[in-house]
Amino acid sequence: MVVAKDSHGYAVRVELVVLMAWLMKDFAWVLLIPVLAWPMALVAPCLECHNVLLGWRLDSSAVRVHGVASLLWILGNVTWMSSELLWDSSSCYQKGDKRSIFPWHAGPSAGANEDLYWKGVMNARILFALALLLLASFYIVAACGIMRSRFTNQQVERASSESQSLVWGIVTPKVYVMVFIGPWILKDVCWTFSLFAPALTCSAIVFALAMDSYRRFRALPSAVEMTWVAGNTVWLITELGYQTPALLPRVFAACFLLLGVALAKHAYDKTSPDLAASESSALIGDRSS
Repeated sequence: MVVAKDSHGYAVRVELVVLMAWLMKDFAWVLLIPVLAWPMALVAPCLECHNVLLGWRLDSSAVRVHGVASLLWILGNVTWMSSELLWDSSSCYQKGDKRSIFPWHAGPSAGANEDLYWKGVMNARILFALALLLLASFYIVAACGIMRSRFTNQQVERASSESQSLVWGIVTPKVYVMVFIGPWILKDVCWTFSLFAPALTCSAIVFALAMDSYRRFRALPSAVEMTWVAGNTVWLITELGYQTPALLPRVFAACFLLLGVALAKHAYDKTSPDLAASESSALIGDRSS
């Protein structure tokens, strides 16, 4: 995510539109509505790419790394979604029954094919792994201090960097609201391996990060993200906890996602388009800064 405490204007509005696209993609996916899911699967990566490129020239290294990781995640997520809608029958057929539990979804669009489905899931895992490797590499380098001279006080901002405190003394607000993407990707990896407890733990971590970001900075996207995480967590519990297709819990999850869309739209309408968002302090600073 690319928002900080002082971020208003065009960049924040783009961020909210990106979130709306993510939410609508998940809404269509959880309810197995391909006619809506695939258009959103096209829109969401395009908007995310635009979001990443929006401040690329001025953004710090951490913002770029987290932005690219988010883009890799959404591409992997769309790959996984497409594989399920095309070839997976386990999400709509109960065992031993060839009738879908969804009145509007008869079954996989291209016919049930477990081999092709798992090939698609493997491709998604590769994209997730690339994103996690990118993040892990950056964190290790940053922790060792090798890149400190390159990303400390790298930007000259409109707002004074002294006016904005660092989270834990080392992370800028703009970066802090983006760090959720690591555990979120790990949650999807665990989900593809049907690792229920680790995936649920990752969801809890992401929710806590989003809630803390909103508490600290009143960042509007963080409030929207909480509904997104809540919807996905209900979906996760339905799919891995029940281990059988269930319509009503998926509808319940979709309600959280739709609530997120409404909140994002409300936040979008409240945000002024006149000011451009930018990084407002050092990416990672030492405790004396």
